[in-house]
Amino acid sequence: MTDTGHLSAQLQALETAIAGTRREALAGRMDEIRALIAAARQALADDTAALQAAEQAYRARYGWLSRVNPVAGGRRHYREHVRPRWRDVARSRELELRGYKLMQANAAAAAWVEWRTKVHGGVAGVYHPVTGRAEWRTKVDGGVAGVYHPGTGRIEWRDAARAGVAGAFNPVTGEIEWRTNFGGGVCGVWNPRTREIEWRDAAGAGVAGVWNPRTQEVEWRDAAGAGVAGAFNPATGAVEWSRRSGCGVACLAFDGTTYVSSASYYGGDDGVSSGPRGARLPG
Repeated sequence: MTDTGHLSAQLQALETAIAGTRREALAGRMDEIRALIAAARQALADDTAALQAAEQAYRARYGWLSRVNPVAGGRRHYREHVRPRWRDVARSRELELRGYKLMQANAAAAAWVEWRTKVHGGVAGVYHPVTGRAEWRTKVDGGVAGVYHPGTGRIEWRDAARAGVAGAFNPVTGEIEWRTNFGGGVCGVWNPRTREIEWRDAAGAGVAGVWNPRTQEVEWRDAAGAGVAGAFNPATGAVEWSRRSGCGVACLAFDGTTYVSSASYYGGDDGVSSGPRGARLPG
């Protein structure tokens, strides 16, 4: 029988270690997670075999009448020899499930881009370069946006009910500029070529812009009744887009140097449909 208590302690230690790992180093943790899942899977197999053996021995020793007779000893034997094996199986199965959930979350964060959605609301993610971690927030029936301020070393957040909200840091002024758009989306993107923030808004539609270092331009997309977000893929040199009807959409992408945020909220339900849920826009 496997010592699931030891495996549980290992998993807890790994979860804590991953929580303190910088985002750009999370891919290096995948082998540790896979090894722990394999150990949990083996523990589940061992505990399942032990349970089957205990149940077989129980049935061989006690007939049906002995198992239901309260004074024949069958019930006590079950409590002492079979029921603990069920608990072992439940613990090892829970460990394996925790391992898989940890692997899924770590794989999403370790990928070059992580996408998130919020049904009937906004969602946004921001990378903190000091801690190396990402912070995510959501807003029900409203937009939400966050921007890291290098001067204060903090992420500043704003949200708005039934309105798109966006912020962009201006390195010339050293300040974050904010805008909201009631009933629609809004987005601001710093253009390093013109050294200005480009702004766009759209009524009843999400709008997002992404700086493309290959073309030296800000690329824009909007989507009626849907959130939209984009990410520059350094491997292909193109911006990839995603939208979701009736949802806010956000992503956090590694552009080859740092992590860049993109997010939009369409401003609220207005009866407009932008097509199939989860549609991917052409690049």
